[in-house]
Amino acid sequence: MATKDLNILGTKVITANNKKDISLVSGYNSYVQKIENICRTQKGEIPSATNIGTNYYVFIFNPVGNKNTLESLIASNIKNSIIDLTKVSVKIKYYTDTFIKMDVSFLIKNKLQSQEIKSQIEVDL
Repeated sequence: MATKDLNILGTKVITANNKKDISLVSGYNSYVQKIENICRTQKGEIPSATNIGTNYYVFIFNPVGNKNTLESLIASNIKNSIIDLTKVSVKIKYYTDTFIKMDVSFLIKNKLQSQEIKSQIEVDL
């Protein structure tokens, strides 16, 4: 499927494929994209889905004592927000108030097969 350029206010949108175009994702990449969106969304930000998102900003300003709590929070919110994922594990490598770099592993529940995925995800908040 061909991709198309989308101009917003005269600038092209940079997507996950590191190109300045819009493309559709499927399979494993769709889960990575959903996880990134959950991390970028504050809980309660979407009125119709108040349980989706993380309150990461509560923890990021005290990185010494709250890394494990933040990992548990993100893993729990991913598992609760994406119903076909189980065994979600998050290991934060680095984070600031505007950026999280983490290793995420999860098991995709599927009627045909189960597949364990490990991915390094970088999210600009």
